[in-house]
Amino acid sequence: MELPLKVSDFESLELALRKVLASSVHYNTALNEASCPTGTQSERCIRPAAVGVVFRGSQFELSEVLLTERSADLRTHAGQVAFPGGSLEPNDHGNLIHAALRELAEETGLPQSSITPLGLLPRLPTMSGGFEVTPVIGLFTGRSDVPFNLSKEVSFAEWVSVFELKKTYFEDERTLNGKKINCPNYWWGSRKVWGVSAWIFDLILRRYGTLGVFEFRA
Repeated sequence: MELPLKVSDFESLELALRKVLASSVHYNTALNEASCPTGTQSERCIRPAAVGVVFRGSQFELSEVLLTERSADLRTHAGQVAFPGGSLEPNDHGNLIHAALRELAEETGLPQSSITPLGLLPRLPTMSGGFEVTPVIGLFTGRSDVPFNLSKEVSFAEWVSVFELKKTYFEDERTLNGKKINCPNYWWGSRKVWGVSAWIFDLILRRYGTLGVFEFRA
């Protein structure tokens, strides 16, 4: 009989996330080479953007991460699963953390004061080019019953179990600029998590896996 997990079995979520941020594990280099080939990066990956990758809970294994589904009537990335975020605006003054928290508050209605930013993961290019996205890792410290107040850009938002999301991992092959690469994907219910969002979540899991705490693959 499998014994239930206990709070004392794991490090705190904040400590685990700080170790993830300190890790040297990086994205698959094939992604950067395929999305922004040498000599074209200045042309294709020129607009900075930031997303808020926010967790809540007491330990990483038992935590939840915030995911959103973009509205179906948007001109770009309609209906896709995403971490809350967007491109930098003038009032961000180049501050990626400010941009991520601002976008998160605008899209989900969660107050910025309920998010403690812990640090940045390496930026990565969008698979379609045009943006370089910096993930901002944050810890939700608000009340668990705080409701979402979604903007028109977002059709749905939910706190999703990290452990359950991890178990849905699968790969598919994509061709970018003539190069074939294996891309990570996950399932959030019937919603496919792919592209930048999947690469970010995948990096977090691989970094956490190198700590020797639990197996990366289910």
